[in-house]
Amino acid sequence: MVYRIVHSSFGRTLIAIREDEIAAEAMGVNTTRSKVISFVVSSAMAGVAGGLFGHYLMYIHTNSFTFLRSIEIIIMIVIGGLGSITGSVLGPCSLSA
Repeated sequence: MVYRIVHSSFGRTLIAIREDEIAAEAMGVNTTRSKVISFVVSSAMAGVAGGLFGHYLMYIHTNSFTFLRSIEIIIMIVIGGLGSITGSVLGPCSLSA
């Protein structure tokens, strides 16, 4: 799903905003609308991920989300690469193996 978003016209809009927001605005891109849409899409993906996480644990408690868990997720992202879609999948796989 992320691959399809990145390689669509909307994905090119987001890349243009990431590179230079002022230039994208000068080219006619509505940056506020694009940012809101990307926030909604990322929130929906986070909601699905949270639902799957809760289903996997079968019980959600505040102790499930510790500081160590946050550090573990950041390490997964850094290992996989910050700008890579495949790295986002391979990072956690290499850390858990």
